[in-house]
Amino acid sequence: MADTEIINRIREDARDLETRGRKTIRIQALYNYLTELEVDYSDSSNAGDRAKFVEEGILAQYSAQNQIELEFMRAVNLAGQTALRTAILINGGSAIAILAFVGNLSTTGKTELIAALASALAAFVYGTLSGAIATGCTYLAGFLSHGQTKWVFHVLNFCSIFFVFSAYILFAIGGYIAYIGIK
Repeated sequence: MADTEIINRIREDARDLETRGRKTIRIQALYNYLTELEVDYSDSSNAGDRAKFVEEGILAQYSAQNQIELEFMRAVNLAGQTALRTAILINGGSAIAILAFVGNLSTTGKTELIAALASALAAFVYGTLSGAIATGCTYLAGFLSHGQTKWVFHVLNFCSIFFVFSAYILFAIGGYIAYIGIK
C-alpha cells in the first residue's frame, strides 16, 4: 500500500476521533495505534474487512481509555473545588462567629476571655487566607496548564494542595485554641 494511503487513513481516523469529541490522544495510545496499523498494512492479503474490524476495535479502546481518564479528571477537579470551598467556608465562618462572640463579650465586660480568643481568631483568619491563596494557585495552575510550562503547573498544583491542607490545620488549631480559651 502506498505511503499516501496510510497517511490518508491516519487522517480519516483522526477526523473520526475529532467528530466523536476527542481533543487529545495519549502518546501510548498513538504508539499502539501505529503498531496495529503497521501490522494491518504489512499483511496485504487480509487488508479488507479484517483491517477495518481491528481498526474499529482499537479506536473503541482508545475512546474508552480517554473517556475514563476524562471522567477521573472531572472527579478530581470537583473534589478539589469542594475542598477549597470548604476550607474557606469553615475558617471564614469560624472567624465571623468568634468576632460576634467577642463583640458580645465586650458589651458584658468579660475582657479576659477576649484576649484568649484573639489567637483563635488569628488562626481562623489565616486559614481563610490560606484557602484564598490556594484558590489563586489553582487558577494559575489551570491557566498555565495548556502551555509548555508543565513544571510550573505541577508546582502551583502542589502549592494549592499545601495551602488547602494548611487551612484545615489552621481550622483545627483555631478550634482547639477557642475551646481552651472558653473552657
